[in-house]
Amino acid sequence: MKDIQNLNNLKYSNFSRRSFLKGAMAIGGALALAGCQPETVTKTVTVTDNKTVTVTDTKTVTNTVTVTETVTKVEPAAPTVAQYPSDVPAYLVGASYILPDYTRCVGCQKCMIACSLEHYGIDDLYNSNIQVYAMNFKGAYVDIPVLCMKCRDNPCVKACPEKVGALTVDSKSGAIIIDHEKCTLCGLCIDACKEERAGVLRLSRQEDKVLGFCDMCGGTPQCVAVCPDNVLQIVSKGSSIDGRNFAKKPEVIGQQIWNLLYAVE
Repeated sequence: MKDIQNLNNLKYSNFSRRSFLKGAMAIGGALALAGCQPETVTKTVTVTDNKTVTVTDTKTVTNTVTVTETVTKVEPAAPTVAQYPSDVPAYLVGASYILPDYTRCVGCQKCMIACSLEHYGIDDLYNSNIQVYAMNFKGAYVDIPVLCMKCRDNPCVKACPEKVGALTVDSKSGAIIIDHEKCTLCGLCIDACKEERAGVLRLSRQEDKVLGFCDMCGGTPQCVAVCPDNVLQIVSKGSSIDGRNFAKKPEVIGQQIWNLLYAVE
């Protein structure tokens, strides 16, 4: 009799546990199903001023949740005003020029093609105002891009006869502009650049114009735009930079770069 009573108690006990579990599962499932119903996602953006943006976003979650996020924009620091030496002419203050990183050049000549196409509409490397020289030192080559560096003292402009006035300096960019109609092809600017600087100036193949003056393409230098290795950078003429320091003969720069890359101490 005692065994039968224990068996009955066990039966009712199992029934109660199963009933409880089934009921709990049904209630939990209903809650989960109700909570997972998709809600309409809405997003409102309110700009309260120039610095703060408030975003209210209602997302599809187990329950409808409204998230408000405040993002504070960090205003960029005011640019540092360059302090120019007293010997910098007024027209060079704020001017820019193209500075090569000689250690990165691989001699692809894309800059030369872009310059020739931009100024003369033809793919002729000789016409390019920027020239890339492959310099061989002891069997190792280094590629040296050379272009007008807008020297502060402008020896080419000074060499141009005053009565001719074919060379002027742009007041905004600092670029040396040649007026081909005024130019008499006397060659004095070419000689000045060759003797005192890198020697980038030369006569065209037809000997009807002087090549080599960089006009920065009117503000967007194409050589810089097409360079795949970031060799060419636009640099403002600041206190520590003078184009004369980079307007050296290509063989001089090439030797320095070769020593930097290959020379063994």
